[in-house]
Amino acid sequence: MKFIQGSPRQQTSLFPISLDNSISEDNIVRIIDLFVSGLNLNDYGFEMCFIENGRPAYHPSDLLKLFIYGYMNRIRSSRGLEKECCRNIEVMWLLNSLKPDHNTISNFRKDNGKAIKNVFRATVSLAKHFELIGGELIAGDSTKLRAQNSKKNNFNQKKIDRHLEYIESKLAEYNQALAENDGDKQKEEETGQQIKKQKARKRNYKSSEKQLKETCEVQEKCTTSRKNGKIVQRRKNTQNIDNNRVRIENNIETYKKRQAIVEHPYGTIKRQWGFSYIMTKKFKHRASSDVGLIMTAYNLRRIINILGIDLLKDYLEMVVNTLIYIFVHIRLKKTSFKVSGFLTFNMQF
Repeated sequence: MKFIQGSPRQQTSLFPISLDNSISEDNIVRIIDLFVSGLNLNDYGFEMCFIENGRPAYHPSDLLKLFIYGYMNRIRSSRGLEKECCRNIEVMWLLNSLKPDHNTISNFRKDNGKAIKNVFRATVSLAKHFELIGGELIAGDSTKLRAQNSKKNNFNQKKIDRHLEYIESKLAEYNQALAENDGDKQKEEETGQQIKKQKARKRNYKSSEKQLKETCEVQEKCTTSRKNGKIVQRRKNTQNIDNNRVRIENNIETYKKRQAIVEHPYGTIKRQWGFSYIMTKKFKHRASSDVGLIMTAYNLRRIINILGIDLLKDYLEMVVNTLIYIFVHIRLKKTSFKVSGFLTFNMQF
């Protein structure tokens, strides 16, 4: 039986292939490279480390490219991205074979929360340029992302109530043990009196409740229970819930559009990509960096899916070439120039 055979690992090639030739023209890493190259990172707030002595720092654009690629391919951990720099040919092309360690990668995300937020805003402006955001119907929604901590330190209302109940029971046992050990009869008598008073109040309440039932003319229409009657509970925000239900019933078509607009991103991010929890720990601004990169990756992926790689690539190449032209003319102290409107999303922040 014949099988397709690979080439020997030790065999050399007569015509060596460059790293650039190994990446197809429609590869998404070329979009990431052009997008980041078209951003003025100095104005975005990224930390620029200029070291005169010692080993130079990595440029923020390289680390930003790495993170955008990682989030678009469901790789968020700094150690995971470090591995990709050594084994992933797309990342090698994107970073020009740079191999930052996981500490450098992690510190970049930790220290540039506000700047990453501005990069996300740049993706929004890019979508506006192609008229992908009409602004005619604005839909809002919220979602919950779990924190990066152990199950013991991850709380919700049920866990809090259960824990409080456990604490109360332990306190009651402790107080009872103290009362028994101390032999404080007076305290026991006072406790007994309080219990008697509570029982008396309950009896008075029940007797008054039976009197109300006897005088109620529509009791049989309301409930068949003679013992407890009918219990009606109403939450403090019930009126808001009722008002919202009326708005939905009066605007069924608009509500369906809201579902399609705002639930699609969260479904993709949390279910398809698996980003249902925060990657970073300890501080809120670190969580903001994580969420900012998630939203940046989603917006770019969405824009590519709608426009196609070729159209977006042509536009970004034009932006980058224009920025290079501007930079060269500034360095050469040429006369003033006019910036076209298509550069708005790069120049406005």
